[in-house]
Amino acid sequence: MQLPYQSPDAMNLIYQTINMNYKRVVGLNLYAPFGVGYIWNATATANVFNQREKADHFHDIGFDNSKWIFYGEFSNSFKFSQNCPVSLTVDFSYISPSLQGIADLSSIWKVDAGVKWQFGKNRCCELDLKADDIFNKWSPTMTINHAGQDYRMKVRDMSHNLKLTFIWRFNGFKPKETNIDTSRFGTGK
Repeated sequence: MQLPYQSPDAMNLIYQTINMNYKRVVGLNLYAPFGVGYIWNATATANVFNQREKADHFHDIGFDNSKWIFYGEFSNSFKFSQNCPVSLTVDFSYISPSLQGIADLSSIWKVDAGVKWQFGKNRCCELDLKADDIFNKWSPTMTINHAGQDYRMKVRDMSHNLKLTFIWRFNGFKPKETNIDTSRFGTGK
């Protein structure tokens, strides 16, 4: 894990990758898909876990931090009719305040939205417009206030984007259906 350290001897901020004594994560993950016919399909993911990180030798100080953390995601897909070539998606994600070694990380949240249009013979073409992290709130503030360390880092404008994707499936190609459950990873799709 990489952590910042303020040197007591000089005006230096040292970023160092360290090996901790241990890191433990214990929790519970809930994944619930549901929907209303063809109109609305949704999935809710909730992950509650306790994270503990310990290092006895981080420069001249050590730490043993533990925190309960919540991750939640609510993904929605909407269609206007069963054969409608246009669909909308709106996704919400949230992570409660968390930790990284000696540092505390603020809570973060985001809203993603998109519209997909399928067209052409047998809907072989697809145009997808998607906005990720619309309100630009998916970057945490890192704060350290421990053993003489006084540090605050705020990252800005790092995660929102707008993307346009065009897909053309030749000769009626259909991608294989895969049912890989990625919700257990806890941070996204």
